[in-house]
Amino acid sequence: MIYLAQCSAFSPAFFDAAAQWIPREKRAPIAAIRHEQTRRQSLLGWSMLTLMRAKAGKPTDAPLRFAEGKKPFFDDAGFHFNLSHSGDFVCLAVDDAPIGV
Repeated sequence: MIYLAQCSAFSPAFFDAAAQWIPREKRAPIAAIRHEQTRRQSLLGWSMLTLMRAKAGKPTDAPLRFAEGKKPFFDDAGFHFNLSHSGDFVCLAVDDAPIGV
């Protein structure tokens, strides 16, 4: 399944709140991003993934792990995911098998 969202469709208040929803391991690296659009893209992507985990009945505070090559994953996910962004858009791809977007 592929989800696409447009950053400009979300308010600044959304991005302020989103910083609290995303995995702890991603908060500091995202906060350190200097370019506001890139920071918002990251916050939106990880928020989409957090919502996906919640809909799947998974804890939203599970630890994020990193595989070789720094690809992020959750031990308990039961699905594979990939995040990408370009311009004003963020894409989340989710599948039962490894996936890229």
